[in-house]
Amino acid sequence: MLKKLSFLFLMLSLLTILFTVCNKKQEADTDISVRGLADTVGFSQNKQEIEAVINKIKQLQLKKETVVKNAISKKFIGGICPHDDHLYAGRVYVDLLEDFTMDHIIIFGVAHRAKDWGIRDKLIFDSFDFWLGPYGEINVSSLRKKFLSEMDTSLYTVSNTFHAEEHSIEGLLPFLQYYNKDIKIVPVLVPYMKWERLNYIAESFANTVSGYIEQLNLQLGKDIGVLISTDLVHYGNESWSGKNYAAFGVDQEGYLKAVSRDRHLTDTYLTGKIEPEKLKELMYTLVDSSDVYTYNITWCGRFSVPFGVDFLYNVKKNLNLGDLKGHFISYGTSLKPGKMSIQEPGLGFTAPATLRHWVGYTAVGYE
Repeated sequence: MLKKLSFLFLMLSLLTILFTVCNKKQEADTDISVRGLADTVGFSQNKQEIEAVINKIKQLQLKKETVVKNAISKKFIGGICPHDDHLYAGRVYVDLLEDFTMDHIIIFGVAHRAKDWGIRDKLIFDSFDFWLGPYGEINVSSLRKKFLSEMDTSLYTVSNTFHAEEHSIEGLLPFLQYYNKDIKIVPVLVPYMKWERLNYIAESFANTVSGYIEQLNLQLGKDIGVLISTDLVHYGNESWSGKNYAAFGVDQEGYLKAVSRDRHLTDTYLTGKIEPEKLKELMYTLVDSSDVYTYNITWCGRFSVPFGVDFLYNVKKNLNLGDLKGHFISYGTSLKPGKMSIQEPGLGFTAPATLRHWVGYTAVGYE
């Protein structure tokens, strides 16, 4: 009997230890947070889908509108990229992101719902450990913690809730992870703010980041890069929540005029030698200078683009790397080249593509 009791006591002790270990593991696991998917229709969710998208683009062998990438000797340090459905905008994503294989990438996204969230005048970071990608979890860079430890807390807030609802960063990740399985990201959303505040925060954040680039002996464009997420004009008079965004009408002539305006804004303000004054002018071309909540032209990245490019300008200046120069890579719309036909049941469209409802995209690279 004593031997049985001893055996039972031993088994009970082992079970207690096992339960404690498992419980501690569960507790540890709950400390690890993974940002899931907000858009399970327009964006590639797994490797089969993103590989189907990229393989289709390779098969199409579309001729780029320019050969600028072959004409410059330096690798891009940053870029502007779309975030619309992969079957609409995939070709423009690839034109830029095939060159973005850095280990660490800061991504400035659009805060589409910032007005609903009641937030403005500060950056929005997250505290997730990972973001979900088609090949598994994508690490959030350890640089995020370093950056936040140095920044004035009045310049940012941290919200996983806001990031979980926002799709503008998520759309880039399948392409980035396809080209570099070890990619690490620093996701940042840019909500409403006037130019003076935007410029001040961009300079401040650039000072912090360039300081760590020097301290850690990182090479801009090789070890770390910057991406800015935006779609260009949202055009038409249907399926825009009752709003009319058709400034030039909804026939073919109106389409061509809207495309021409997109290209003019890109060429005038985002390419060539970059100066902050150009970015200020672009921002107040896109929004009302007296009320930044009011669109003049419906680019969703009306804040992320001026902020991200201004940030890059200041990083280069701080590192004594010369002028920031933008290079147009490509442009497209959800009408032209239009939909890609891919037989992947999980991939689809989140909006129509007609003369009454379409979206423009551009890829711009910075050196």
